[in-house]
Amino acid sequence: MYKYKVENLMFNELKERAVVPKFQRKLVWSKSEKKSFINTLSKGYPFGAILIYKYEEDNKYSIIDGLQRFTTIEDYIRNPEDYISFEDIVEHILGEFVNHESVAQTTLDNYRTKLTFAIESFVKESSIDNSTQAFSKKLQEFTPDLFNNLSSEEIWTLENINKQLLSKVSNHLNVNNLPIPTITFTGEVEELATVFENLNKGGKKLSKYQVFAAQWSKHEIKLSEDNLNKRILEITIKRYEDLIESRNVEINNFSRDDMLENKTINIAEFCYSLGYLILEKMPVFWDKNNEDTANQIGYSTLTLVFGIKNKNMNTLINYFDKLNNPSFIEDFVTQIINIYKDINDRFAKIFKIPGINNNKFYGGRSATDFQLLSFFGSLWNTKYGNLQDGKLEIRPRYKANYNIIEKNLVKYFIYDTVLGRWTGTGDSRLDNIVLDGDNYYLKEISKSRFEQALLNWHEDLVTKSSINFEPISKMLYTVLSSFYQHMYEENRYDSEHIIPRKFINDIRKESNKPIPGGSLGNHMYLDTSNNRGKKEFSLYDVKKAGFQLREDFLEYQMYPSKEDFGEVKYEIERKNGDYDQIIQIITKRGQYLLNDLVNKIYE
Repeated sequence: MYKYKVENLMFNELKERAVVPKFQRKLVWSKSEKKSFINTLSKGYPFGAILIYKYEEDNKYSIIDGLQRFTTIEDYIRNPEDYISFEDIVEHILGEFVNHESVAQTTLDNYRTKLTFAIESFVKESSIDNSTQAFSKKLQEFTPDLFNNLSSEEIWTLENINKQLLSKVSNHLNVNNLPIPTITFTGEVEELATVFENLNKGGKKLSKYQVFAAQWSKHEIKLSEDNLNKRILEITIKRYEDLIESRNVEINNFSRDDMLENKTINIAEFCYSLGYLILEKMPVFWDKNNEDTANQIGYSTLTLVFGIKNKNMNTLINYFDKLNNPSFIEDFVTQIINIYKDINDRFAKIFKIPGINNNKFYGGRSATDFQLLSFFGSLWNTKYGNLQDGKLEIRPRYKANYNIIEKNLVKYFIYDTVLGRWTGTGDSRLDNIVLDGDNYYLKEISKSRFEQALLNWHEDLVTKSSINFEPISKMLYTVLSSFYQHMYEENRYDSEHIIPRKFINDIRKESNKPIPGGSLGNHMYLDTSNNRGKKEFSLYDVKKAGFQLREDFLEYQMYPSKEDFGEVKYEIERKNGDYDQIIQIITKRGQYLLNDLVNKIYE
């Protein structure tokens, strides 16, 4: 059974049948994009269909897909002068009324500009008066020195030019006879997002959140003066203002003053603002100004708290009525961002790059969005029930399990990362952990299993050639450093190669032997002020005034001995392609660091 009907409707018929969604705020095509589309129509070329759907409560159909096409045609009807080039008409007028040989080029260019303005102004008002008299008045208004005291012959010439101009406009595109390919969807409202996504697969790839934004834009939420309600409104407004400023675009139906007065946004805007609030609380992992991430986290989080699987996000529409309660929004959004803050605070301690005055972090970018959503979802479901009945209720005796999950998050983050368990996986793993009763993070990972996973990962890593620091290696070293904060007494520390980068590069040029120079065993943090120059082979060679080697610092860093560096240097100078000593030093140091890390985590 087909759930759609395809037909060609004349534009006026489509206008009678369908309306632009009242509450849709979205980017408008640029002038060049609009002109390109009208040019396509004027040449009689085919174009994409417009998708319409009749919501149960509406008298008319709503345009779901093809809004830009529809509104551009409407704009052409109102302002044809913005889409048509009148250069030929301008040159015709100049040829009839100006002696080119006696006029300077700058004067001619000035006439061209003014005549273009005059013609565009006349065309804009031609629906009211398209007579030759009206045309000549416009020419006199913009170029009085050319069109005062016209002779009867000149008036006749203008009359012919006026006919050419009106013919050019009417022949450019006859909208009344323009067939619009129209698809009427007759299925269920929950299926709209999938239909919309399928229709757009051939063009620019749309995220499913853009798809839902198109579907859900007609569903409104009334906000209040409560703190987070106000923040949600402010975030929505700022988003549009930033888009207007940065991309120089127009936003349909956007007015800052109207939004502040009405305090009304749509569901799609709410999801984005929720995501933005979450990203603000998670600086260790996310950039709050990433619009795609804000959308994904906002939509997915709202889906999770309503107890809906991510793959069934389209069914969230069944609970939109629960969001028409500003107090309820204030309560559950507060609890959402509190849980995300708990997650961020726990990882901020272990991902902080060493340094007394350093507020930078490393490691959060190793996480996937769905992995972090699974952390949140597990904590939320442990503390609260789902929100399908429009109530936020704390589960009795939740604290013990909540604390266990919190303590296990770091172990699972490292364990799943080195095993690549979230690589290439999406909402199915998230749904299994959060909504299928798996209680994954409640289960303790044994120390032996955790250690073996790290060692297996490392064993594979050191067989590969590298020079830039491998991200998981740097993340693990940062976590280990968090247990030795007392050793880092300087303001700032940088990542540094144990075997210098220069020498590894020289080896790579001379030999095909894979040197794991970017792996864990070749990474350390060294204070910026004493960071050795490229000429020095090891810290033992640094001659900088005031530089001191601290034995306890070298011991914690498991820095190779002078003897080890002597053998490495000899191996490099020998240039016989045998660099086993270098590989062995890097590999063993990596193993020692992993053993230390495991012991510290399980202490």
